[in-house]
Parts: sequence; C-alpha cells; structure tokens
Amino acid sequence: MQRAGAKPLSFAGQFFANSLVTPVSSNTVIDLEGKGFTRFQGSVGVDESCLRSDVNPRVRFFVFTEKPDPRRLVKVSGPEPVPFATRKFTVDELIGEVYQRLLSRSPSPQERTIAESFLTGSGPGRTISSDGLEDLLWALCLSPEFQLIQ
Repeated sequence: MQRAGAKPLSFAGQFFANSLVTPVSSNTVIDLEGKGFTRFQGSVGVDESCLRSDVNPRVRFFVFTEKPDPRRLVKVSGPEPVPFATRKFTVDELIGEVYQRLLSRSPSPQERTIAESFLTGSGPGRTISSDGLEDLLWALCLSPEFQLIQ
C-alpha cells in the first residue's frame, strides 16, 4: 500500500518501494501518540541517484521525542580549533592572489591596472577598500573565463 508522499528509494544496494523522501534541511514530524506504538524503527540513507557527481552529499539525521529548545543547545566555547590566519596584502600582492585563486593565472598588465582601480578607487594613496575588493571579486566571478566549466 502506497502512502501519500511515499516514493521509491535506493541506497546501499537495496531498493525500498515505500519510503518517506524529504529534501535536505527539512523537518518531518510523525505523530505516533495514541496509536499504540512502543517502538520506532527506521533506516536512513541518501538515495543513490544523488551520488552521480564527484561531490557526494553529507547528511546528518536526528530523531527527537520532542522539538529541541534552541535556547538550551550547547554553546560553542573555548578557542578556535585552528586560529584564523591574518595577512596584510599590498595592492599588487592582493591582485596577484585573487587572479591566481580565481583564474589560476597572473593578470595581464591591463588587467592589473583595472584591478588596481577597483581596489583603491580614485582616492589618494594605495589603500585597499573592502567595497573595491568586493567589486573586483564580482567582476572576476561573472567573467566568462571564471564560469567556463572544463
């Protein structure tokens, strides 16, 4: 008998004809109260159709008897596992780093001049502005060279 919302699912080499399939990052409530159940048993898995790419999904599942109170969740404490590395870049170093990270190459002289105008604007000195960096990143990420899928 097929329930509403039930779909076939295949994982771990087995096929399940009557499965509850939900999207990732969802909450599903199954009210068992007053139905005479004393035990809840189920299998959880990721459908094999999701495993077709090199980027395999990572999913965690939880079963609660009642909705957790977000105010009582364990707070993060202690030092960071790995301290965040800070580095001061010069304008030229930052341009080179951005091009290497996004396009895997160094900028041409013309691109370097344009990138410098993004980063420092028309103001005095060679101070890097966060708005200018954001504009440079957007310009490069929207370029056809960045979006080329090989």
